[in-house]
Order: sequence, then C-alpha cells, then structure tokens
Amino acid sequence: MSDTLKLPDFDEPPLIEVVHGIQFEPVGISIVHPGQFYEVVAARYPKVDSRDPLLPVREAFGPAAVLQQSFRLEMASAAEMPRSWFVSADDAFIVQLQKDRLLLNWRFMEHGASYPRYNGMRQEFNDLYGALERFATNKQLGPVTPNQVEITYISRFKADGTTTDGPDPAKYLSFFSRDHGPEWPTPMEALKLEARYPLLSEGGTPKGRLYVVLLPVEKDGRRLLQLELTARGAPETPDLGGVANFLDFAHEQILNCFTGITTPAAHAAWRRR
Repeated sequence: MSDTLKLPDFDEPPLIEVVHGIQFEPVGISIVHPGQFYEVVAARYPKVDSRDPLLPVREAFGPAAVLQQSFRLEMASAAEMPRSWFVSADDAFIVQLQKDRLLLNWRFMEHGASYPRYNGMRQEFNDLYGALERFATNKQLGPVTPNQVEITYISRFKADGTTTDGPDPAKYLSFFSRDHGPEWPTPMEALKLEARYPLLSEGGTPKGRLYVVLLPVEKDGRRLLQLELTARGAPETPDLGGVANFLDFAHEQILNCFTGITTPAAHAAWRRR
C-alpha cells in the first residue's frame, strides 16, 4: 500500500469477531500433544475445549482451478483427532490448534477484552506462531510450513429502535436498494448473499481470494444481518515473514472492500476517521 494512502478506520466498527490463521503441511500431532501445548499457552489461555477438525482448503488458480471453491470452512469427520481450543479467562480470545491449522480468534464478549485492533491481533498471532514452531521442534513433530494464510472479519448490523423487523440492507450496503417499484411492494423477510473477489498482486497476478458472505441471524429475539469477509491465499515464503506480509495485504483488502460495499451513512454511524 502506498504511504500516501490511508486505510479506512472506524472508532466504533460493528465487529463481533476477527480471526487470524494459517494452514500448514500436517505435522505429527498426536493425542498427547495438545495437552503439552496447553502448558505453553495456559497463562494466557487457561480454559480448554475442543471441536471437530477443519478440512484443508487451498485457493487454486489457472486451468487447475475449479469453481466449487468453498465460501465457508467445512468440518472434517468427528472421528479424526479434534481441533483443540485454548480460551482466555474472559472468553474473548481463542487459540485453535489441529495437525495442520493454527487460528487466533477475538470475539466480542459483554465483559471481555475489547478488540486489540489489527496490530495487536497480528502481534499476538506472531507470538503464537513462534511458540508453535518451538514446540514442534522440541517435540520433533516436523517443520511448520504454511501453505495458506487467512484473515476473517465478522460484523453484525441491527435495526434501529426496538422493532423486531430485520435491519434495512440498503442502510448498510451500497449495492442494495429496498425499492423494487410498485410491482413488488412486499417487504423482504431475509437476505443471503455470497460473493467472491480475486486478490491481485501489483503485477496483476492472483495472490488469493476474498469471500463475502451476508446472511440473516437472530440474537435475543432480534433479526440481524451478519457480514463475513475472509481473505485467503498462499504466503510468498512459507515462514513467519511470508505469513505476516500476507496478513498485512489481506487486512488492507478486507478494509477497503468493507468500506466500498457499505454506505456513507453507516460509516458516519461507525465514526469513520
């Protein structure tokens, strides 16, 4: 990004969750290793949980690319070794570990830590990456070789006031109009949308993809719209430097896309700087 181009920034963004992560070539994690890795991170992530593992996913380009690229991560069979969760005391941060994946989540919690902004998230993820590399070396699990990097931002939009009607998409999304003319005055009950954009290098070659998913959700009896933006691609080098560079690139792309597809009125409500 040019030094003269300032990224969009909001004082009160509608964020509810952010994820930084890598997928790497599988290492020799057995059933005993998550407990041992817990000892490494327990001071900051004292709670433990587990989930079904995530299936591997890669962004393909050129003749080998297929159009069934998944918009959302799929779960593997529960019979496989589970994905370990290490959770902060306030439930706001989650470290996820499986044989080929390391993820760091921040999620909004009523009394949890506030979003540490991008630089804080990236630094924490860098520290976790280094901890995993040292752990894999000490336990002779094999090298941590990243083949995909991803970052996800999840936001929620709500209706004004106390109405139980869903929010007006046109208030938040610049490409949407609720006015369909006199032929179709019926108010919309729900909206779901999926879109995919290529992420290109300065030379125009594909580096990854950005996925946009808009879907209806319900919380505390209120209908909301949830917007998920995920940028994913291969690092230029399979190491921490390559991962950090792709995260910077992906963060820039997501912020610009989010700002481009949302309305000036919403930007004002979120106090764009």
